[in-house]
Amino acid sequence: MAEPSEVDDVHTFMRARADQARDGRCDDDDDDDDDTAAALAEAAAARQQRRAQEAGSRQAAAVLVERAEVAVARGALLEGVSRYTDAIELRPHDVDLLAVRGQLCARLDRAHAALHDGELIVRLTPDWYQGHALCGLALFCMKQYVPAARAYQAALAYAATLPAEAGLREALHDAHAKVGEQLRKAAIQGDADALAAQLNAGAAVALDVQDGSHGFTALTLAAAAGRAACVNALVRAKADVECRDKYGKTPLLWAAAGGHEAAATALLQGGAALRACDHSGCDALMAACLAGHTRLATIWLQRADLSRAAHDGATCLHAAARGGHAPLVRLLLL
Repeated sequence: MAEPSEVDDVHTFMRARADQARDGRCDDDDDDDDDTAAALAEAAAARQQRRAQEAGSRQAAAVLVERAEVAVARGALLEGVSRYTDAIELRPHDVDLLAVRGQLCARLDRAHAALHDGELIVRLTPDWYQGHALCGLALFCMKQYVPAARAYQAALAYAATLPAEAGLREALHDAHAKVGEQLRKAAIQGDADALAAQLNAGAAVALDVQDGSHGFTALTLAAAAGRAACVNALVRAKADVECRDKYGKTPLLWAAAGGHEAAATALLQGGAALRACDHSGCDALMAACLAGHTRLATIWLQRADLSRAAHDGATCLHAAARGGHAPLVRLLLL
């Protein structure tokens, strides 16, 4: 604790400071008021100047946009892009101008330029579907179908209930179709590395997309071609092992018909049903018997109902006999 004399000295000092503050208060307040008024006046002047500049830039940009529209109307798309670029230099944050220029670039097959504008719009207004849609269009043109699908999906998140929703859903469907096409190509060729790379890049969004002619998926084609490594990769990626093509066949039925034991085993381990039938009532064992694949039939005999018949009344024995596979007929008669 301080001595009494020290306390008295502190009190004396604080009173002196308070007296000094009171004596100079009026002058300081006047100075502060003058400074505040000057600052407000300066800010108002700057604001007026900025508004005048913005009005001038809007007017100049509007003139350029009008010229761009005239150019586009007569088919001079490149000139239109140039005019819009001039307008964007005046109004660099105008996302409407960026959207129109990006769409023109896409029409001119300048996908990278369109992608640039789309990405800029997304940075400026991430909740506007146009930016994402423009990115999707550009990426689709660049044959980058997986990121295109992601961009269209993002666009749909902000376009629900809007008139553009239907068009975006169609665009997303097209992107998924292209991804599915790439998956099917890698699967039937047995290119397991390419297939894995596509799946790792996000192609699983189109894992069960079917082709338009036969309803084949990547898994169906891999199974039919006996591409066991591809079948394994697709099963691990959660492809639908029970998907059916236009004939009602599952991937396991195709693997059985081809005698592809490794592919069939992978499908069964992935949950495929051995008794699943196609439109004719033929199951995997019948398909193996008809094609004469004795080894597969031997493996599955203990799990099958040999008395079960297809829609035409044929059993596994009938199928083996119809195919002329005597050793298999003898096996089934045991």
